[in-house]
Amino acid sequence: MPIAQILTMTTAVLMGSESTDLIGFRESLLISPTSDAVGGQFGASVDTYGSVAIAGATDQNPDLWDVGGPGYASVLIFDGFDGSLVEQIDIQASDGVTGDSFGYQVAIGSTAGAGGSTGVAFVSAPRRGGPDEIEYAGGVYVFRENAEGISEVGLILPTEPAARRLFGGSLDFDGTNLAVGAAFDDLARGSVWIFEIGSDGLPVAEHRLESNAPASGHYYGWSVSVDGDQLAVGSVADNASGVQSGAVYIYDKQSDGSWTFDEVVSLSDLGYLEWFGTSVCLVDDMLIASTLYADNPSGPDGEPVYQVGAAVVFQRIDGVFVETQRIYPPSDEINSGWGVDMDFDGVVLVIGANQWNDGDLVQTGAVGIYERGLDDQFSIVRMELTRSPAEGGSYGNSVAISELARVVVGMPELPEPFGGKVCVLDVTCRGDDDGDGDVGATDLLTLLESWGDSRIQAVDVVQDFTVDIYDLLLLLEQYGSCGL
Repeated sequence: MPIAQILTMTTAVLMGSESTDLIGFRESLLISPTSDAVGGQFGASVDTYGSVAIAGATDQNPDLWDVGGPGYASVLIFDGFDGSLVEQIDIQASDGVTGDSFGYQVAIGSTAGAGGSTGVAFVSAPRRGGPDEIEYAGGVYVFRENAEGISEVGLILPTEPAARRLFGGSLDFDGTNLAVGAAFDDLARGSVWIFEIGSDGLPVAEHRLESNAPASGHYYGWSVSVDGDQLAVGSVADNASGVQSGAVYIYDKQSDGSWTFDEVVSLSDLGYLEWFGTSVCLVDDMLIASTLYADNPSGPDGEPVYQVGAAVVFQRIDGVFVETQRIYPPSDEINSGWGVDMDFDGVVLVIGANQWNDGDLVQTGAVGIYERGLDDQFSIVRMELTRSPAEGGSYGNSVAISELARVVVGMPELPEPFGGKVCVLDVTCRGDDDGDGDVGATDLLTLLESWGDSRIQAVDVVQDFTVDIYDLLLLLEQYGSCGL
């Protein structure tokens, strides 16, 4: 085949995948727990803000023979210039006990006060006991930075604790408002609390929300996303568009600080137990909600694929959220966990798929990274695995993206004595397999050794899940430079 024809076909393949640049992401750091604890779940939750990230480890326990320790979280501080890990600080609840699941959800940001901005972190412990030996009431711990480091400054609880509520099952913080979900409240009808946070990181106002059509087993509050004066709440087993199909509730903040219901967002073609609202991201006038078990009526091969999952994009038009795009996995992986967690910074969308199979390795997990175009449509930038995939690792169980375009990914199920890892992805060029920020001989050799492979790889430059001549030509085109 003439080279010119091959180049033309390569361009067509790239255009077909809706991405014509060669920019991508690649794992730059693989972070392990510093604790002597054993058990696992480091990376069960992650969040990031600027050059700082936080990761929860719900089951780490100093006792090898005990199961389900009190849990802890690690604050990860990165160098603002080269992105290297400068410091890793472990934090724990002052009154934590075995089984609290401290670190189940984390959120990090800053609060503004008279002395300027101060870093604050929120860590949930949804299985924490309440007063009078109430089981699984839940709570959210508050930590702040000070001259001595990072210290616990408070504990956020609902005004009226209740058994088996699991307050803190979901969490989101926008710098002013903290949204806390309790999807198991009141026989899993679910509820959400939204707190206005003061400069000290503690609440100055509290509001409780519940579904407009409360029913047991709807799990209202499974996911939350707050952005200024608007709030999205996922209710994954709601009957809004079919039996337990799922829905997302939208609220607006009023001038007096209260929150009022705006609308229910649902999909008319959802089927039974598709779990719409598994993860929600609300930024400005755009809402993205995942439906974990959605069917794709026309998969990559044109045939229906069942239970693949989808991320559904909505835009607010004339005051109402209208669907504008569905993002299905770029392969026919079934039950891959596509959308188990998501994060969106207004431009880049990160989608976790913690059950993705990497060839013969089962449930290694994967992450999809998408970019919002000028037409408000999303196109794929990369599908990523960790450089050290492990069977059952659940890479992508939690995801976050910072203002620095740094992606943080939790891999909590890594079957090692010190279970769990946190992966950090930084911007690089496609084809940079060794992650050195350049395309060189090592990457070329890796591509040739991988020839014909059909799995997620950095040297699959075209992102069509096959390493072939198209990838080779594009890698050679940027050989010797990153092309950024």
